[in-house]
Amino acid sequence: MSASEREVVILVASCPLPDRKFLRSVFDGVNWKPRFVGNFDEFRTILLHTPPGVVIAEPVLEDGHSWKDILAELQRRANPPNLIVTTDLRDDSLWGEVLNLGGYDMLMKPFDRVELIRVVSLAWLDWKQRSQGSQPAPSKAAA
Repeated sequence: MSASEREVVILVASCPLPDRKFLRSVFDGVNWKPRFVGNFDEFRTILLHTPPGVVIAEPVLEDGHSWKDILAELQRRANPPNLIVTTDLRDDSLWGEVLNLGGYDMLMKPFDRVELIRVVSLAWLDWKQRSQGSQPAPSKAAA
């Protein structure tokens, strides 16, 4: 298996610079390749050319599109990547909405390195198993 076959692409939408630096430092340590985008058009372009297994998104992108727009775009795919929404505020209604509409999970900021790795790993494994026709891994909500 080549290095590119082992590489896990994580698409990160509308992430502030301090969070990008933190995510990059975490992802570099675990062979994940983050692709950062600021708006919905960039998101769709990357999605077409470098399909990710996981998407991490702010509730609202720089251009006003929301995580719901991202989720709708992902759900048009045959094997959609899992969506993880990030937030600065503890918002149980947002978390419930993300899960009920088909998102994978939600991560609170500031990010906890261990929790970030755990949630993204489970989301990627779930996507990978679905792409191979296996049973999905449990989400954070089920853990």
